[in-house]
Amino acid sequence: MAETMILALEGRFEDYTVGKDIGIERVNEITALARKHGFQLSGFRSFEREVTPGQIEAVRRNADKRRSTGSRPAAGGA
Repeated sequence: MAETMILALEGRFEDYTVGKDIGIERVNEITALARKHGFQLSGFRSFEREVTPGQIEAVRRNADKRRSTGSRPAAGGA
């Protein structure tokens, strides 16, 4: 959706990436246009709520713990 909005802001009504092999030149071009129009990545969200840096860190710690002990989460659990 962001790509479509960026291209519309530029007055470019074309198929930019749909069904095409995308080269790094296209990626760099759309990135530059996104910056020009003030687009930026938003933070992580889950069920319409912000995922805080603390929550991300807790997931990382748990993943590291599981890797070091070789344990696996219970069925249906995280």
